[in-house]
Parts: sequence; structure tokens; C-alpha cells
Amino acid sequence: MKLFFTGFLLMFLSFSALAQNNFILNQKVPQAGEFIENTPSSPEQNKYSKGELGYDSLGMSFQGNWPLGSANNIISSITGDTVFIASGGGVIILDITNPETPQVISEVYARAYVDHLHYDYASQQLYLAAYFSGFEIWDLADITNPSRLSRTPTDALPRGGIYSYQDHLYIITVSGGLLVYDISDPANPNYVTTTSISGSAWNFYGKDNFLYIQTNNAMRLYDLSSPSAPILRDSYGGSPKGIYVKDDLCYIAESSALVITDVSNPDDIVFVGNLAIPGSAYDVVVIDGFAYVANNWYGGSEGGIYAIDVNDPANPIQADFYNSYFRAISGEDSKVVAINNEGYCVFDVSTPGQLDISTIEGLPGSLTDVALKGDYAFTGSNGFRVFDVNDISKPQQVAFLDIIGSALDISGDILAYIPESMGAGNRLSIMDISDPENPNEMGYYNNISLSQDAIIQGDYVYVGGWWDGFTVFDISDPTNPSFVTKEHNWSSSALPGEEWCYVSDLAVYGNYLYLIDYKPFEDDDTKGLYTFDISDPENPVLISRYKQQSQQSWRIKAHSNYVYLADAYGGIEIIDVSNPETPITVAYQELIDVAYNLDLANGYAYASCYINGGVQAVDVSDPENPFLEGFYQKSGLFALNVTANDHDIYIADGGSGFQIYGHDAVHTAIEESILYAETIAAFPNPSQGILQVQMEGASELVIFDQTAKAVRKTTLEEGVNTLDLSDLPNGVYFLKFKLEDHISLRKIVISR
Repeated sequence: MKLFFTGFLLMFLSFSALAQNNFILNQKVPQAGEFIENTPSSPEQNKYSKGELGYDSLGMSFQGNWPLGSANNIISSITGDTVFIASGGGVIILDITNPETPQVISEVYARAYVDHLHYDYASQQLYLAAYFSGFEIWDLADITNPSRLSRTPTDALPRGGIYSYQDHLYIITVSGGLLVYDISDPANPNYVTTTSISGSAWNFYGKDNFLYIQTNNAMRLYDLSSPSAPILRDSYGGSPKGIYVKDDLCYIAESSALVITDVSNPDDIVFVGNLAIPGSAYDVVVIDGFAYVANNWYGGSEGGIYAIDVNDPANPIQADFYNSYFRAISGEDSKVVAINNEGYCVFDVSTPGQLDISTIEGLPGSLTDVALKGDYAFTGSNGFRVFDVNDISKPQQVAFLDIIGSALDISGDILAYIPESMGAGNRLSIMDISDPENPNEMGYYNNISLSQDAIIQGDYVYVGGWWDGFTVFDISDPTNPSFVTKEHNWSSSALPGEEWCYVSDLAVYGNYLYLIDYKPFEDDDTKGLYTFDISDPENPVLISRYKQQSQQSWRIKAHSNYVYLADAYGGIEIIDVSNPETPITVAYQELIDVAYNLDLANGYAYASCYINGGVQAVDVSDPENPFLEGFYQKSGLFALNVTANDHDIYIADGGSGFQIYGHDAVHTAIEESILYAETIAAFPNPSQGILQVQMEGASELVIFDQTAKAVRKTTLEEGVNTLDLSDLPNGVYFLKFKLEDHISLRKIVISR
């Protein structure tokens, strides 16, 4: 167990999982009759700060991962022939000597989402700012075979940047300042000091002994001449997104402009010139008198790359434009590389100011599901991907098909594959995986309106479609899937709850289909667990609607006479459906984290957890008496789904690929990971067991010990409440507040 204290200052985090009922974990969902276009997201900037970032577990262990995901940052070598792309929780190293045929040199698999990276050419070391992992140092002396030298947790998320200078490493955290480490021994970094940064820091540029840090309201220039004691020299106000420095000029990609400043006097940054840019300017690089600005505006004429003549920096002029959208850009000599959610583009700029496209290549994206068969794992991540996981320490991709999807289900040698989409025009693919390394799409069905999941049962596939109910497809001829029926779908005259609902998820067991609706919109009376008889798949019959399930249960699995619900308020609910006409809740297991999804295997319910990432194992061998038996925290980012087999647990980690865990012997207890609760005050802290808890609204309170076991449950009223915990032994405890529209955690210490 790793616990981090600074005197009696206890750090805690904020989290609003459910800002409104029609949002699950900040994901907007469409009301009946509406669609939401699937648009690329910006780099994953979770605003929530974390405490100590080590990994802790109870009865579970990390086995391996494939952490690649959407490109979120990029740097170039000094010659421009090698580029390093931060791809989810890894780094893809490319040789672009021939820009028309880039070659992968190697891949780096970090333990968490890589926000920033820096390469030191003298030491041949790669430095990664890696979210939950802290920072990692990799040896690239043999660039074809990178090896990790060290991984160091940090006290705050290192999401602002990472830079090395004279045997010192500078870690820029969002709100915890500039951390300085001595890396003269890169295998054993030593903490030196922390320098404060005004504002939230999200990006940087380093050159020689100067570090330019982008905060939410200014660019701040730090002098590293004394490596162990950075000094703030000056600040320049604005809303910088990306920074590049060449000679004595600093080029700033503002939200809607390129701003050029003179930094020849670091104590007095001076405005030189600017050029308005429509859309959302995100990053910039300068080569041979031209600035290339990446614009992240999606879906219009504004986004893309702007080539801007800056030979007269007081009067920049647009010279060329390439329409797309890009979040980061880098380059040297005659090549520029830009990245977006789909992958990367290489441009030939040997004619200065002229953007000539050399190649467009795809990269992995966000991953929300994993399906397993034998020694193979199947995923959708900017395409259909198959992995050999015989060696789970480092899965190897063995097949790829350019077919978009995310949710998967396997039956024998057939796999159903469909996007998780709130938009229209979705494609259900039926994949032949009899030879996993040579899969093929046997058949498909196009133009499905909304799709949440697909489940194979016999010769049929059941697709959940949000307000469009569920659709049944006949796949007895898998080369030609055919529509059978659509049930419980919205129409303007249909009655909510009786004739339609929001299908957040569905499960099938035996002759029954189960739908779950968490009532995303207050005006629509749709909440419930809906049970359908599908003994005749072509004529499903609604048997019952159970309205009493927990408030935010939105994912479901079924086995035998029970259904299991993942509650976004932090728990697993178990409902007895042995009599499908009268379901009844028989158990509710509190969890310390949001249950984003769940799976069942070997008498356990495994919950993927969103706040801290990771997985919790609940023993459900007696479904009416569940108990928490193990956990692993944290994963690489946000654990969006979980798939378990007889041996291992796979976490679909969103933008950070997938992680693999084993369910084994006890290791350590829960780590310090607490949530800021700005509207909640608990004092004194530490205490002898009597606390005053001040609330801005009523709340249900669940108290967990260090093993994540719930030890007390009570309710609190608005105002000041007295909490008597004097009967609990000394130790660290976690308070989980269930507020009206979100949950918040707070760590306390009882010490007598």
C-alpha cells in the first residue's frame, strides 16, 4: 500500500460523474427522436487532479497491455527523419526518411495515457508524462528495442509537459506546479523541488535553458540556468494552445490567431505581430520562414493546417491551407507531420509555404470493448483488430480490417461487430473468425439508427438502439443478415415506459432479453428493467417492467436466474428474475468507484471503474450475499469496459488501449486516491473519530476502509452534520457522498 502525506495536508479530488440525469459520466446523450453526430474528441483532458499515483491491488495483478490509442502529441528528431507519436498510452516511433512510405521503427508501451513526450538526443532517452503512471524514462540507444529505465509516480497528474536539461527533469502538472527531479541516474530519479505555476498548465515548449509553459490564461517563461531552482522571468497574457520558439521569436497558437512575440529579453516579452485564424488554432511549428499552424476545428472549412509567411513577423500572411482538422504538429527540414483522431499526415514543405501531402496513415483510436476466443483478443479501435495474447505480457496485433466498430460479441466462429453510436447509418458486421489471424467480413447490414450493443443468440443478433428500442436480425445465413423486427422503439405517439424506452444496454440469457433504462430525461417516464420473452425471436413479448432498480444502473449482464447491473453511482445491483413477471432486487454491493461496465466469470462480477480506472472483483457465487474480493487501481486512463475469461481480466481503457490483469493472491491495499469535494467539508482531519461534515445538500454517505470494504452507511442533511466514527479503528477511510447528480469522494484519517 502506498500512501502519500504532506504533513497533515490531505489532497482530494473533484468528480461530477453525473452532471445531469441525461449525462452519464459527462457523455451527452440524445433525447427521443434526436441523433448526435459522432465527432472526434480533443485530447483527453480530465480536469480532475489525482493524489499519489502508484498502482495498488487486492488479489489482482497487472499482466500486460496493448496501450495504443488516438494520437495526442508528436515530436520530431533534429533532422526531421524520425517522429515520435504519443498514441494513447504508448509511443509509435516512425522513420519518415521517405515521407511517402513511413516505416514503424518500434513501439513503446507505457503504463498510462501519454500526454507529452520529450527526447534527449545526447542521452538517447525518451521521457514520457504518463497520466496515472507519473513519468517514465526509456532508453532508446537501440531505437528498435526500447527499454524502460524507470517509472516514477508523481503527486499530481503530469499533464502539462515534460522536459530535460542538464541531468534534471521538469514535470509540469496541471495544478501541482513544476516538479524538478535529478536524473543523473535515470534508473533512480530523485525529487529535488517544486516550483509553483499560476493557473492550470496544459502545454509547454522547451528550448535550451528556457521553459515556456502554457496555462489557461498566459504563457509563462521559466529560466532553468540554475537547473534545481527554476525562476519565472516573465508572463504573456492570452489563451495559448501551442508554442514554438525559433531564434528570438515565440510563436503562439491562440484559440483564434497566431501571435508572435519577441523573447530576446526574457524579462520583457514583447508583442511583434499576429494573424487571425478562424476555428481553433492548436499548435504551431516554424520552418524556413513559414509557420505551420494546426487547427483542430472539426467539420467545417476552418480546420486543417495554415501555412503562414512569417519572414516579416510583424505582418504574417497566409500562404497556403490544407482543410482537415489537426490537434498537434511537428517537423524539421522539409517535412511536417500533423496528427488527429484518425491518424497522421506527412507533408512535403521543401517548397517553403507550400503544403504538399505525401501520405495519410491511420492509427488506433478509442477502445470500448474486447472480445476473447482462445489465445486471441478482438477489438474495434479505428478498425477491426485481432491480437495474439498467448503471451499476455505483450499482446501482438496479428490482423487488421478497415471496418469501423466498437461493440463485439462472439458465438463459435462468428463475431458480431457494430459501432457504439448515437448517430444514424450504423453498420452491423458479421465476421468470420474461424482463422483469427485471417478474419473476414462474411456479411453486413447497413443503415441502423443508433446502436449501443450487439448480442448473438442462436441464429439471431439483438442490437440495442437507445430510443430506437432493440432490433432483431436473422444471421442463419451470416453472409446475408436480414431484418426481423424492431421492438419497443420511440415514435411521436408512443407512450414512454409502456411502448418505448431508452435502451442503455441489453442482455440475453436463455429465452429472455433484458433491457435497462436509467431514465436519462426527467420528463420521460422510462426508468426500468424490461424483460422480454424471446422464445419466438421474431415476436418478442414484453413480460414486465421493474422500476425499482438503483438510480443510475445503465449496464447489464444476465446469468441463470439473476441480472447484474452496473450503477454509475458506484455499485453492483443484483436482481432475481427467476419469476420474470416479478423481478426483485436481492443485493446491492457498494463500490468505491463508478461502475462503468461489468462482466461475469467464475462466480465473480468484475466492474470496470471510471474515476480511478481499473477493475473491482465482487464475489457473486451467492448472488444474494455478494462481497468485494479484489481490485486493481489504476488502469491507463478510464476503464470503459471489462471482459473476463477463466484466467484473465481485460479492461477496455478508452484512449489507452486495453490492459490485462490476473485475479490472484492479495498484494496491497487501496492507494490514496481522493476526490476534491469543493462543496463538502469534513473536519477535523485527521480526527479521533468525531467529524463535522458540512454539506450544501442532502446526501447518502458510504464509508469504506483501506481494503475498499464498506463499513458504514448513513444519510446526511444540508448544513453541518456530526459523524461519530469513534468505534472504527485507527486508519485511513474513504467517504463516498451520493449527491443528487454526482458522487464525490473524500479521504479522512482516524488517529487516536
